[in-house]
Amino acid sequence: MFFGSATQAQIYDDVTLEQARDRISEGLAQTIDDMLAVMSDEERAQIGPVTLDLPLRSPVAVGQRSMLGFFADVRARRIVVPIENWLFWSDYLILQSWFESQECAPENLLSYYLLMRDGALDSVPFEAFELPKSGVLRDGFTSETSLHMLASVGEFILAHELGHLFHNLRPLGPGDAAIQQEQTADAFAMTVMARKGRTVAAMAFYFMIASFNEMSSAGAVSTHPLSSERLVAVAERIRADPAAFLADNADREREVPMQLSMADSIAGLADLLTDEALLPFIVQSVTAMFPVSGFSTACPMK
Repeated sequence: MFFGSATQAQIYDDVTLEQARDRISEGLAQTIDDMLAVMSDEERAQIGPVTLDLPLRSPVAVGQRSMLGFFADVRARRIVVPIENWLFWSDYLILQSWFESQECAPENLLSYYLLMRDGALDSVPFEAFELPKSGVLRDGFTSETSLHMLASVGEFILAHELGHLFHNLRPLGPGDAAIQQEQTADAFAMTVMARKGRTVAAMAFYFMIASFNEMSSAGAVSTHPLSSERLVAVAERIRADPAAFLADNADREREVPMQLSMADSIAGLADLLTDEALLPFIVQSVTAMFPVSGFSTACPMK
């Protein structure tokens, strides 16, 4: 499994999710096939046949809408990708790229996520910020960057879940054993991404969200516990050979420093997790300083 799950509360309607499933199912299946293609015959045999399950919403409720309800069912040899979760992060990353292109305050997006996660806000990302998705995607930087970010996040998620199948890692309760399982699945995912020459560009963003999900006012329990040790292990893997996560034709002079910067960001999140008082303080500060009332003017179309 990965980092948590979502409750049964809905922010997208069924029609929207059905349409999204039709659009993304082939791409997700192809991503898994591409990952299996870089494995040895022995590794593929260890994983066995994989089924991709795409329910509209997460079948697991743990007390918060984390939108991180991806998991591997080891017994059934399937990977579960809730469409609502996938669509949410696609929309969120489009907005994040838009905010970057327009030099708007990204804290608004984090505030939105935290409020949505804890049930204080039910709007989908574009509705919350009163932005037209089609108009935002006409911006070339936004379209290209968000697609790149989603691919990076998506590949890590799917490779991580394949790691659960490869190592037969079944769900455990909280504790060191569960954290060790997650590190094992992370290491498998990093190996797969390195073999494919795939960037880890979006991992700091993803782990940031997971870090905030470790502390929820809704009292959620993570099915994929995060820890400082887990983040340090990922950061050190990148630092050991940053060029391994780049395509053959990548501009290494430019990209390697970016990968190392990503490792530093992930290591910084590890430090954040060790301070039990800091995360709640950040949540309270961000949501107070960037309230819902300011979302509609946070990054408008010009």
